[in-house]
Amino acid sequence: MSFLAQLRQPQSDVDGIKLCYLFKFDPIKKHFNLLLSLAELKNNQLVELVGPYIIQPSHLKNLPSFIQANDHQILNYIIKHHSITEGCQQQSGEITVPLARAVLIQMLATNRCFWLNTEQQWQPIETSPSIKIELEWQINGIGDYQLKWIVSRTTTNKLLHKLHCYTFQYNQDAVLIFNVEKKSWALPQIEYTDEVLNFLDTKKRQIPLVNLAGYLTQYESYLIQHHVPLPKAVPIIENESLCTPVLKVSNFKQATQYSAIQEGGLLTCGFRYQNENFAIEVAADTSSSAIQYWDGKQLVQWQRDLRLEQQWLNQLESYLYQPDNQLNQQENRLNQFNKLPHSLARWYCVSSQSWYKFFTHHQQKLVSAGFQIHIASEFKFHFVQADNWQVELTPDKNKDLSISFTATIKNEKILLNELLQQLQAFNQQQYDQHAALTLADGRLLLFSADKLTSLLDELGDLFSQQGKLILPHSQFYRLQQIEKGLPEQTQWSGSIESLELARSLYQQPAFLEQISSSVNATLRSYQWLGVCWLQHLKRHQINGLLADDMGLGKTLQTIAHLSVEFTQNPLNNPALIVAPKSLLHNWASEINRFAPHLKYKIVQGSQRKKNWSSLNNYQILITSYQLANIDSMDWQQHALSWIILDEAQQIKNYRTQISQSLRQISSEYRLCLSGTPVENHLGELWSILDFLMPGCLGKLKAFKQHFQKPIESDADENKMQLLKQRIAPFMLRRTKQQVADDLPEKTEIYQSIILSDEQMMFYQQQKDRQQTHLQEQMLASENDGQKQILLLTALLKLRQACCDPALLDEMQITSAKRQHCLQMVEELVAEKRKILIFSQFTQMLDLLASDLKDKKISHLILTGKTQHRQQLVDKFQQGNTSVFLISLKAGGVGLNLTQADTVIHYDPWWNSAAEQQASDRAHRIGQKNPVFVYKLIAQDTIEEKIALLQQHKAQLSQHINHQAQLSGEKFALKLEDLMTLWQQEIE
Repeated sequence: MSFLAQLRQPQSDVDGIKLCYLFKFDPIKKHFNLLLSLAELKNNQLVELVGPYIIQPSHLKNLPSFIQANDHQILNYIIKHHSITEGCQQQSGEITVPLARAVLIQMLATNRCFWLNTEQQWQPIETSPSIKIELEWQINGIGDYQLKWIVSRTTTNKLLHKLHCYTFQYNQDAVLIFNVEKKSWALPQIEYTDEVLNFLDTKKRQIPLVNLAGYLTQYESYLIQHHVPLPKAVPIIENESLCTPVLKVSNFKQATQYSAIQEGGLLTCGFRYQNENFAIEVAADTSSSAIQYWDGKQLVQWQRDLRLEQQWLNQLESYLYQPDNQLNQQENRLNQFNKLPHSLARWYCVSSQSWYKFFTHHQQKLVSAGFQIHIASEFKFHFVQADNWQVELTPDKNKDLSISFTATIKNEKILLNELLQQLQAFNQQQYDQHAALTLADGRLLLFSADKLTSLLDELGDLFSQQGKLILPHSQFYRLQQIEKGLPEQTQWSGSIESLELARSLYQQPAFLEQISSSVNATLRSYQWLGVCWLQHLKRHQINGLLADDMGLGKTLQTIAHLSVEFTQNPLNNPALIVAPKSLLHNWASEINRFAPHLKYKIVQGSQRKKNWSSLNNYQILITSYQLANIDSMDWQQHALSWIILDEAQQIKNYRTQISQSLRQISSEYRLCLSGTPVENHLGELWSILDFLMPGCLGKLKAFKQHFQKPIESDADENKMQLLKQRIAPFMLRRTKQQVADDLPEKTEIYQSIILSDEQMMFYQQQKDRQQTHLQEQMLASENDGQKQILLLTALLKLRQACCDPALLDEMQITSAKRQHCLQMVEELVAEKRKILIFSQFTQMLDLLASDLKDKKISHLILTGKTQHRQQLVDKFQQGNTSVFLISLKAGGVGLNLTQADTVIHYDPWWNSAAEQQASDRAHRIGQKNPVFVYKLIAQDTIEEKIALLQQHKAQLSQHINHQAQLSGEKFALKLEDLMTLWQQEIE
């Protein structure tokens, strides 16, 4: 039979198991708890606790063996005072019954009482003879007499604690006295009758000192008769003092009629009365008009200035009760400070915004008015502001800078690096114009929200895995933006020369006298600013990207800059210009025209290396990208002052052999020229700038994560602005809109062309045929790149069907677009207009050329296969030719066709930046007439959808930011874009 089963048998006899009384001290409530437990005893020593005992009234009628006769009266007492019925006692065995003195004596007599000592062991309570205790009047800190029991002064025992839950009659106080030396317990010996003890309990155990005389008048004779000590009179000193209001702020939980319990803050107002010797605080809710304090010898008393206290309270309330006119009544109730019921000077508030207002608007005013404010250390709405910020720059062996941020709050310095790193992943709640940073101790450090956002954006990619802030040496210029994100008067220390260099870099370039360039031209103001900018970068050991719009004179600015370099700052080594092959002679022509004093040489041809050793006799060397790649090893051995890349988008893919080869060529300085540094995606911009200054935008992987993906995929305008700030020092771009005074107006016109029924039927047949073919091939392909090629091929067929069925070998169907274009050309030629016609399809240009020949309209044609490009350009510029047919790819760079005033884009291209670049062959410096650009779009076809998609893809627009600007208006189409186009077309 189990032990529990035995307990259920009233007459069972369990050897060695008895009912025990356990006393366990509760350190929180500062008293003992009584627990009833069954335990195995041997020689009155506790061997093992069996389990709690739950009182069963039936056991008292028929005692089980573990309950002794002397337990009967004790258990009856407990049942009587707690009305315990079957099963109602706590399962822990804990009893919260008042213990009368007689009952406690009975428990001790069982020799089965144990207490839990400091070693957490159950130790028998050994009793010693009773100890005499006496009554004594004591004065507490506020000057009240209290009647206390004390152990007789003739003993060394100490009164420990009263047992849990005792009655208030003196004769029934269940007090145990612990003998420190003997480790034993004793009952107190009291020499007063129950009548006297009851009298004392009834006639106040606590008497204000100022009421002592009245108390003695009434009860002195009785106290003397029964040998009760009398309270002794002490001096009362009246004092004058100053009254100071004291505000205490702490956490608070409050239930409102609008919501469940909310956690907020509690504001309590009290008053401090003090003089040169002493100070004491009193709660505003205290009704007494006097304050008193017992200093051990005398009672010091002040009279409260209740009128002044009320004035302080009125002033406080005038700050707290300021409703927000933008909130309704219920919202104001929840957001304002509400006075606690039945309280004169306690307010609670659950709104962090209101506490923000208290600490930022009211606190200083209250302090200035004379209030003292104390904030609990754990208060969760404790807003603070830094007295000042410090930034320390520490260089390492690679000259990279470790950045350390510190804020000082009331002489306490707090390192903020780790906190700033954690904030990267969180959106901080804003308070007016501030954001709050939660410090380690819970305080909320306020910071300008705009500046914090700027600072976090600027620091986002700098944190190392160890939480350190490391700024690469190649990105020292970022210190200027970091400084802008910090409060004014921030103190900098350490390697501050890097900060000073960054500041200087962002200043306006010093203006130079144009005569210093020695060129045979008067540069326009923006062009000369470009030359000054290049000189500014050189002085700061920075390389730059000149990204002016097509036709604004990047070539002339570069020649003027090189002229300054060789005439004002004589260089020992030549400058190397790398350009597309078609532009080599254009550079030679421009140098001859504007700077004939500069010696140059075009490095090309099969015999180019024969005179390699004589290259130092020239100031400017010119070669093509293809030859620069082939001759890379030779150029690496040649000392160069500058390497200048014209049409620098040629290195937009850093993985190509040309890009890698050019990176290996060393020079003192580098310069890139490109009107379209971004044609397809931001990785192209990274490649160009990384060529100029390796590491200036970080590693490509980090750049993609921090900038490219958020901007291209998520249209993150903040990241866009940050990138423009980042490249501002070393990229200069001016648009035609900015220099409008120097250019005539350009007008773009979309012309929608309705295909004939026959051509539209042919278009639909092509679409159905491509759909069937595409479904089969897409299912068989798992590679995204291959799928993209399949989609482009299908879409290409549809675009060709729009241009002319003849491009798909259907010679019998007339093209409505071709007829429309020819009609336009005839009318424009009759108006003496000069026309450029662009198409992606060279076959289409051949068809148009045939038509123009039939109509005896003078024309030229330029494609990628054309030799002697410049001769054709010169011929058209002479003004004797009406139409210039140009393939979009061949006409994208290096052409100055200002004789034309009309541009026709026969078919839309995926990248409208390339279209604009082609249009700018006519709309550029030197153009005297307004330019009209026509875009021919076949109605209800794929061409309309391409044009619409390109409008939506304009995520990189023309924005000015200081001296920097991104170029390229469209991104390249991705697989998902092509899929969308195709689905829209077949639906």
